[in-house]
Amino acid sequence: MKGEKDLQKLVSVHFMSKQLEVYLINTRPAMLFFIFNDESIGVLVVHDLMEGEFVLQKYLLHDNCLIVSDDAAHQFPPAGGCGMNIGTQHVHNLAWKLASQQS
Repeated sequence: MKGEKDLQKLVSVHFMSKQLEVYLINTRPAMLFFIFNDESIGVLVVHDLMEGEFVLQKYLLHDNCLIVSDDAAHQFPPAGGCGMNIGTQHVHNLAWKLASQQS
């Protein structure tokens, strides 16, 4: 690839929380919560408030705090329209690995 190596570093965490669901329904029903403070920058995305399903996308402020497993790392970040783009990347990744085993 050509161009800037990293425009920014993000980590996405998909999680379920009944406690957060109840709190948000009762106090702050919304879809996006932007987080800006001295310790963290990110966005909390509500995928399904009634089921307590969320994604936290956290901007990593320091290079040394990124720890991911190889199966969770993506060259194309899963922000926005993540379904088809990431699925296509996974198929491509699997296809070349399978093809290399054929020879």
